[in-house]
Amino acid sequence: MSPALHFEPKQIVVAQSCDMALDVGTFELTLNDAQGKPTVGVRRYLVAWAKQKNGQWKAAADCFNADQ
Repeated sequence: MSPALHFEPKQIVVAQSCDMALDVGTFELTLNDAQGKPTVGVRRYLVAWAKQKNGQWKAAADCFNADQ
């Protein structure tokens, strides 16, 4: 099995000014162990988004850690 990544946003908060946002959630990362058996790791993430002058959103900062 090839690596797989699945994100699950839990909360998205947009600043009143509409130029910054926070995206909080979990993700599952599936990788093969040394024997080739798929293993799934659940993690939490936080992404701070900044709205650009052209209207596009760009990740300004992010972090993640183990869910347990």
